[in-house]
Amino acid sequence: MSHITSVQKWLADNNYDIAYISDFMDIQYFTGFSSDPIERVLALFIFPDKDPFIFAPALEVEAVKEIGWKYPVFGYLDHEDAFAKIHDHIVDIAGTPQKWAIEKNNLTVEKFASLKKQFPDAEFTGNVTPFVEQLKLFKTPEEIKDLEIAGQWADKAFEIGFNALAKGQTEQDVVAEIEYQLKLQGIMHMSFDTLIQSGANAAEAHGAPRKTNIQPNQLCLFDLGVVYNGYISDATRTVAFGEVSQHAKDVYQVCLEAQLTAQAAAKPGITAAQLDKIARDIIEKAGYGEYFNHRLGHGMGQSEHEFPSIMAGNDLELQPGMCFSIEPVFGYLDHEDAFAKIHDHIVDIAGTPQKWAIEKNNLTVEKFASLKKQFPDAEFTGNVTPFVEQLKLFKTPEEIKDLEIAGQWADKAFEIGFNALAKGQTEQDVVAEIEYQLKLQGIMHMSFDTLIQSGANAAEAHGAPRKTNIQPNQLCLFDLGVVYNGYISDATRTVAFGEVSQHAKDVYQVCLEAQLTAQAAAKPGITAAQLDKIARDIIEKAGYGEYFNHRLGHGMGQSEHEFPSIMAGNDLELQPGMCFSIEPGIYIPGDVGVRIEDCVHITENGAEPFTHTSKELQVLPIK
Repeated sequence: MSHITSVQKWLADNNYDIAYISDFMDIQYFTGFSSDPIERVLALFIFPDKDPFIFAPALEVEAVKEIGWKYPVFGYLDHEDAFAKIHDHIVDIAGTPQKWAIEKNNLTVEKFASLKKQFPDAEFTGNVTPFVEQLKLFKTPEEIKDLEIAGQWADKAFEIGFNALAKGQTEQDVVAEIEYQLKLQGIMHMSFDTLIQSGANAAEAHGAPRKTNIQPNQLCLFDLGVVYNGYISDATRTVAFGEVSQHAKDVYQVCLEAQLTAQAAAKPGITAAQLDKIARDIIEKAGYGEYFNHRLGHGMGQSEHEFPSIMAGNDLELQPGMCFSIEPVFGYLDHEDAFAKIHDHIVDIAGTPQKWAIEKNNLTVEKFASLKKQFPDAEFTGNVTPFVEQLKLFKTPEEIKDLEIAGQWADKAFEIGFNALAKGQTEQDVVAEIEYQLKLQGIMHMSFDTLIQSGANAAEAHGAPRKTNIQPNQLCLFDLGVVYNGYISDATRTVAFGEVSQHAKDVYQVCLEAQLTAQAAAKPGITAAQLDKIARDIIEKAGYGEYFNHRLGHGMGQSEHEFPSIMAGNDLELQPGMCFSIEPGIYIPGDVGVRIEDCVHITENGAEPFTHTSKELQVLPIK
């Protein structure tokens, strides 16, 4: 029975008319399509007796089809009302469903309100989350195989990291070496930020690698994992870099005993709580209980934190097919009721608040229910999201400075990438080189997955770098950005790797004219919709309108997609201090793709870009 068929049966057995799967990781689980929509809408709708369908941003529709999805996929443009279109597609397929099951642990209050507006008479009492968690809890043989291979790559990562430990190396240097070597072998994503922490830094359970030299004769903690075929690994080893103190050895032996004893006891029939207690008792008996301040482990599969939690209070019995971590190590504790503790702290400080404002674009339906349970008589009509967006809309001079420096690092990344283009290099090789060189200089995080796409691959607006060699005499698209002091850059350049066809040059010039014209027009008083139209009209006049299938730009600051959207229908007037991207694109499937992007900030005199790499078509030599 397929995963979707299992949901269809569950819907029928429980008399539900429809399930709305909103978590992009669960959509990948059910369909094989992987994409984080960020603030856009990506959804899977499953019916008990009709074919399911995927609803996605228009620029993702072709990518959905390419994975072999055999059912309908519908798209929407950025300026369109996603939930109005969802309503129309559902009504066409299934009439007006009355009984809904939603993912309450993922669907936000804001999107839930948009859904209810379209189906005002429906019931939304069903929660499909527990059933999906139960499905994902038991891994198939195929999933186990992927997890095993991911584990083998984690072992390879440890080997690389251990070999990289040397005098004069920093924790960040070791991270850079591990991820560089893996990328060269086709492993493009880690499960989470790789942690290398030495000495006292390792005592921070959720710390970060430092730029200071690793000192000899200290313990060094490696916490890492990779993504293989959509499944992850997650493992930690602590090693001695030289001779360490007896105290350090003693602490290590206690932790090792707890881990090995719990791992040996992990058999069908034992509960998650009992397993946690086995490890915890050993650590507490040795006198270190107060320093073990989290659960023993967590489920894993497509992400590093899935159901179940191996912790006190969880009486789930372990069964064959379950996958989870066992990780004793030296806030609120994981087994405690977070919202009960929140209630107590709020009451101690402010009594019992009656009128609440919440972030409806972020708070999930499930967490909202937990909050309302603690404050049953309160009103939750306030939405603080628009005010927060308005605050973040206007950047301070200090924020502008951080964004400018982030932009300078993006220019440096382009320079590294352009120099790395050579015969025999793959798109993934160039990504690896860019990120490696940046990490060696202290830039540990990119704003998003770096995109290097050449030839027809560049025609996929949200594609991915491939492991095949970059061919000469093609356009090559670079979309990248870095995080500096919590603020990001985001820029795109398309270059020619050798001489390209006149057709490719013509498409490039249209896109360039659209970008430059819009950037020149970006001044106080013009609206976001007018700015989008300026660029779109140029592309449409040249006959490529259907291939520009996204908004002109998006806000940016601490993340790459903030308020506002520069698109049709948005009558917000631009004002000094606003920061956003201007990124027209032309994507002709199977042929050519061009995108040119700068993020800018509005001043009294117009738009000032954060990146300055030339936008004229650069012809890079074939070497």
